[in-house]
Formats: sequence, structure tokens, C-alpha cells
Amino acid sequence: MEYELRPSENFVIEALEKKKEHLVYAVINAVLLVVVLFIALKGYYPITCMVAGIVCLVNIFKCLKWHKADNSYITDLKGSYLKIDSNAFICSQTAENDSYEECDIDFKDIEKIVESTTNKGFYIYLKEDSLRSNIFVNNENISRNIFFVNGIGYNTRDFVDIYLNLIRETSKVNDITITGSRDQKAWYEKTKKEELFTLLKPWAFVIITGLVHVALFIIASY
Repeated sequence: MEYELRPSENFVIEALEKKKEHLVYAVINAVLLVVVLFIALKGYYPITCMVAGIVCLVNIFKCLKWHKADNSYITDLKGSYLKIDSNAFICSQTAENDSYEECDIDFKDIEKIVESTTNKGFYIYLKEDSLRSNIFVNNENISRNIFFVNGIGYNTRDFVDIYLNLIRETSKVNDITITGSRDQKAWYEKTKKEELFTLLKPWAFVIITGLVHVALFIIASY
């Protein structure tokens, strides 16, 4: 039986919204920068205006950097997928340092599957003599016996299902070691924390930026 999983449509939509938000934050800080420059040109609070201007420039740089990263992330996310076919696990995903990973792992080559408790994902350990499996980084076939399957972007319940299906299908043809919890509770808890952070981040960013500017002008007035 085949199983295939692609990133959640809601997650892709949220990523697109974040992209818009980061651009809006850059515009807000650009407007604040103009206001600060106007006050400085009038001769008021030169030192405070200089510090406030630096804060605005740093924020603009960060927002544009995030916006650029969002473009790459969304493109890569749309090309990611997990698949279990009759005899292998297939994965295509983004990884650290803007690299792109792919794997085609035969069930018979799997020695151990380890559930991550710090990130939503799991490690697949291959046997030393795993000749039927391939791992690619940026389209280059590399020699590596560990592959981390990243669950970011996937619906948590669906990701848990494909994880359990991989264990079940592999166990049919191979004697493997499983390390992990029974209910993958850590993955669900991490998803809730990420949702809360996504909800609070835009407001926190705007509020903190505003408070920094207000505080600087209050200090300068004394």
C-alpha cells in the first residue's frame, strides 16, 4: 500500500501571510525612519533621533531579509513531499544552509528509527551495507547513514500517520529498533507553541518597535 503526504495547504497559506507581514513591517519602519529624520532635521533630540534611526534601519534590514527567505522557503515547501511505496521510503525536503535533501531508502536497509523530542521529525539510521538506498543533497549522491525527516509544514496528525506507517511497513521485512514515545505528544505540543508564536510575533514586533521609539523620546525630553 502506498502513502503520500504533502505540506498542509493551511501551512503554505500561513507562510504567504508571513511574507506579506514582513513586507508590511519593513514599510512601517521606513515610515518611522522618515518621521525620525524629519524631527532630526528640525533640530530636536539629535542623539535620540540617531539611535531611533539605527533601530529603524536594523528592523528594515531584518524584515527584508525575512521576506527574501520567505520566497525561497515557500518555493521549496511546495516541492516537498513524503512517500511510502511498496518497498521504500521517499522524501524530498529543504534542510539547513538552504540545501535541498532527497532520499530513496529501501526498507531492508533501515536499521533504526528514532523519534525526535526537540523537533517535529524523526531520524532514519541505515545499515553499514545499505546498497539499495540513496541520499541526495543538492542533487549530489552522498555517503551518509543517517537521514532526518523534517515534519515542518505537514499537518501533525498526518505526519504521525506516515511515521507509524513507515514503522509498520519496515517491520514487515526487517527487524528494526524503534526509539520514541507511544503518542508523539512532543510533536503536538511543539505545533501548539509554533501556532502561538505565529499569532503573537507580528503584534510583538510592532509594539516593541513603537515602545523603543517612545522610550527614546521620553528619555531625551528629561
